[in-house]
Amino acid sequence: MRTAISIVLNGIHHLPEQAKILPEIFDKWIIVEGATKNVKCSSWCQEMPEAFHDEEGHSIDGTKEFLEELSKNPKVDVYFGSDLWDGKVSMFNHGLEQSNPEDGFLWEIDIDEYWTSSQVANTETLMTNTGADVASFVCDYLLTEDIIVLGNWGENRAEGYKRCWKYTKGKQYISHIPPVLDGEKSLLPWNYTPRFKHLSYYYEDTVKFKSKFYTNHENIYEGWKKITSGEIPLPCGVEQLFQKPVADHWKETVITYR
Repeated sequence: MRTAISIVLNGIHHLPEQAKILPEIFDKWIIVEGATKNVKCSSWCQEMPEAFHDEEGHSIDGTKEFLEELSKNPKVDVYFGSDLWDGKVSMFNHGLEQSNPEDGFLWEIDIDEYWTSSQVANTETLMTNTGADVASFVCDYLLTEDIIVLGNWGENRAEGYKRCWKYTKGKQYISHIPPVLDGEKSLLPWNYTPRFKHLSYYYEDTVKFKSKFYTNHENIYEGWKKITSGEIPLPCGVEQLFQKPVADHWKETVITYR
């Protein structure tokens, strides 16, 4: 069985397109909606801003209503909380516990990540051929259709994004950042796997949210506006996006034209 799992808050920019793509690729798509507290593996974040969710912790951009309709698809399992979730890892584990997918491949698909059926199938073949039980990836990390981030931040050349596991019933996430599923042993590194498209800092309202929720991202909306408007000429270093010095392992990251 091939299963995808996603968590989402205010994801209406992405959901209509993903709803066309993912049910065609996966046997089951598990979606868990809502805001999360800044606890456990989300403890590096700020307190969740109230402006981005309703009093029950739900999205305010039409995401909840879209998912209620999408849940009529028998291939899609949707779960809503009744308050802020107890960290992002609890959202993933709730989805796995409630949906209880069959053994096979489990894919974590963030709602702003775009994959093709051939990328998914080829990765699974690579994992089978190598004996790996988890695979990592780098991505086309786009600020606009023409502007891309290259390096250890965004593209994530240092480690890659772990997104696919060989899954057996009962496994759970140990952490979300980085994603770790219990029992993982052998990694297929990113230099062997396909590149996916990542639109994490693509939409203005998303960048605003991350500037409020992510620690040390308080200036990123200002930097994003200057870069995407052309006020800051490209290429530039990622410190221009953050509008302040960045960690040493991010300093070589470059933002340039695609």
